[in-house]
This record gives sequence, structure tokens and C-alpha cells, in this order.
Amino acid sequence: MIDFKSDDWAVLRLATKGRISSLEIDTNHFKGNFPESCLIEGCSLPDEIDYKQETTLFSDPIQANKIKWVVVLPRTKLAAHEQKTFELDKPTPAITHVRLTIYPDGGVSRLRLWGQPVSKL
Repeated sequence: MIDFKSDDWAVLRLATKGRISSLEIDTNHFKGNFPESCLIEGCSLPDEIDYKQETTLFSDPIQANKIKWVVVLPRTKLAAHEQKTFELDKPTPAITHVRLTIYPDGGVSRLRLWGQPVSKL
């Protein structure tokens, strides 16, 4: 559950439904304003949900907390001006979106995700 008052977060839609196997968090160039830690979660939403519905769903605290999020990367300590790569023990379930939460706030240059697309058969 996100505390909408003290954490900064962003939800990103993946190009296609897939399973993530590794990721990178980059705080490059943020030497004095980097987050203390981050948490990455994933969810799978139906294809029928359009952008406008997504925006409402993710920005409304009550609706957002109804979404079943799975932890992709547990809360992990970050450092200044660093590229940190993580190999997951096993790929995630099939997901369509990721949520990056940073504590308490700060700068992230990049979030990269690697994995395999899931067939839509």
C-alpha cells in the first residue's frame, strides 16, 4: 500500500504484457538528491482499460489500493550517482504495468526492465 503523502511514485505501462527477469535503477547525476530506497511492484490490467481509465485508477488512492500489486523488487537501499542492476531469482508473473516508489523522494535517472513478452493467444 502506498502512502500518497510521503512517497513519490510513478506507474509505467510496459510495451506489452511480459515477465521481468532483471532490472536497473540509475541514480546517475543525483549526488545530493537521490532517494534513500526504492520499491518496484507490478500488476496486470485487462487490455480493455484505456489510458483515461488508467489515469483515474492510478491517481485515486482508494482505487489504486484495490489493484493487486506483486513485488518485483523489495524495498532496496540506493546510493548517489550509481547504476544498480538486479537479476531476479525467478521471472515475475505476467504483468502490464510497474510502479516505482521512492522513499522519501529524490532523483532517478532511469528505470530499465528486461524480460520476455507473453503470448496473447
